[in-house]
Amino acid sequence: MRHSPLAEFPAPVRRALPWLVGFRLVSNSAVRFPFTFLPALARGSGLSVEALSLVLSLRDLTAMAAPSVGRVADRRNSTFVMGVASAAVVLGLGLSSLGAIGLVIGFFLLGFAKLIFDISMNAWVGDNVAYERRGRVIGLIELSWAGSALIGLPILGLLINGVGWWAATAFLCLVGLPLVAGIARQAQGGPIAGAAEREVRRPTANRMVVVSLAAFAAMALGSQFMLIGHGLWLEDTYGFDPARIGFAAMTIGVIEAVASTASSSVTDRWGKKNSVIAGTALLTLAMGMLASNPDPPIPQGLALLALAFLGFEFALVSSISMTTELDPEARAQVMGWSLGLSTVTRAAGSVVGAWIYLEHGFSWLMATGASASALCVAILVFLGLEPPTPDADIDGTTRVG
Repeated sequence: MRHSPLAEFPAPVRRALPWLVGFRLVSNSAVRFPFTFLPALARGSGLSVEALSLVLSLRDLTAMAAPSVGRVADRRNSTFVMGVASAAVVLGLGLSSLGAIGLVIGFFLLGFAKLIFDISMNAWVGDNVAYERRGRVIGLIELSWAGSALIGLPILGLLINGVGWWAATAFLCLVGLPLVAGIARQAQGGPIAGAAEREVRRPTANRMVVVSLAAFAAMALGSQFMLIGHGLWLEDTYGFDPARIGFAAMTIGVIEAVASTASSSVTDRWGKKNSVIAGTALLTLAMGMLASNPDPPIPQGLALLALAFLGFEFALVSSISMTTELDPEARAQVMGWSLGLSTVTRAAGSVVGAWIYLEHGFSWLMATGASASALCVAILVFLGLEPPTPDADIDGTTRVG
């Protein structure tokens, strides 16, 4: 009889994963859809593309609080923190449906709450899954990013096209409510690992930490140019409306699902650093090809866009696994540093990327993104270090404390 691929993991991991994957599907769709439907969202809300790009940047700048969030998550029960953060995400989605002002306030709250959720969730994974097996669990969780393209974006595109721009966040709010209840039940069960509160220290800023975080920030910048520009490019180059853009995203979602599945299968064998290098190199190649030919036939254009997302997703999942072990005794704080630096970088990329696209076109945008992602590859190849494999208990959980 064939066993579940999760059978080797502790019971708390098996119980919590469905709720975490479901909620990440909602929250990833919420973060992702404004980029994909940027023109339609701007028209419907009455904001310009530049103004909405600024709103998205301000949303991302909430990541400046990530180190403080990490200290709280290291000290407190991570499942409790996830429960509170998930409720705040849903509240932000509800507010985002209430006109232009609600959108600004709601997006800001959504960005901050998702930041807290992601940091505490990844710290929880690090506390409960051994490093040599962690790529598999994080790969499964990150399938929710592909799911947001396969399921979330097509549905949201139809809602925006048929009902209005506000229907997207209203729908996500309603879907997210029962998932928040499920995560809250996990939180009521008490800490999964460690005491309810424990002493924490600041992370060690050694070479491995500094070089890794710098490389991941460069990757985030390169990918952000792709994220901010692909919806505009599909509309301007091929005349896609929101519904067609949403269904085109399904192609990307299939590729991303392949990337997350591959990452969960091979990242632990290849090594996290090597996997990040491979994925980012693929991202660089795809953006470089789009830079050299920014208006190819639709099949070729979608294929290159899918290839870029494939490389990005594979690299992202691998980088998360690597980050969780850069400093095991300050795990959430290092995640906070990484998310903070990468998200602030993406915030700058949203503003700069929109300006590059509007002033110089898609070719320059892709060339700039390819340069940033190539910098990530160079940093890791010449300076990067792989975290050492820690001791693990028989059940596969990392020894904490």
